[in-house]
Amino acid sequence: MSTPRTLDVGCGDNKRDPDAVGLDVRPYDAVDVVYDVSATPWPFRDDTFDRVLAYSVLEHLPDLPAAMAEIHRVCRDRATVVGKVPHWTDRNAYVDPTHVARPRGTLADGGDGVTLPWALADETGPDAPPVTMVAGFDERTFEFWDPTTELGARGYFDPEFRVRRAERIRRVRFWKSRPVEFDLEVRK
Repeated sequence: MSTPRTLDVGCGDNKRDPDAVGLDVRPYDAVDVVYDVSATPWPFRDDTFDRVLAYSVLEHLPDLPAAMAEIHRVCRDRATVVGKVPHWTDRNAYVDPTHVARPRGTLADGGDGVTLPWALADETGPDAPPVTMVAGFDERTFEFWDPTTELGARGYFDPEFRVRRAERIRRVRFWKSRPVEFDLEVRK
């Protein structure tokens, strides 16, 4: 059996697992691979990692669906993806100038519509706005990639995860924010 491999996306200078492959856009001491993860594909082969750490990084990426697809691609079947993102009600979601923020979009679903945590282009073509997330998330955000959930069953995105946990946690520091911690399982 091979040794489990961990990828720490956006690790900065503080890898959570010292044996992880540290990936960041800046060449901090802890970084093993300097790469802008908003560009795809990432510089890893398919099915490379057993665990991905994504703490305080997804809110900085301009295309959340593309990032989730890359995480899915580089993970092995049954890999885990764990991390933390700011809840949309937290001030921290919007005051950090490095967080990507656009107005929420509404996607018609035959009823009143469903508000997604990123804006979706109504039109296609070279002048269409990119699919873009907002800086804040909520407890349901990751359900869009889990086909066993009501939101995931709508089939908006191809990558398949199972949401094991996605909930707001208590945190006192940094303007008393309460971010969302998530734990996903990759299914292939």
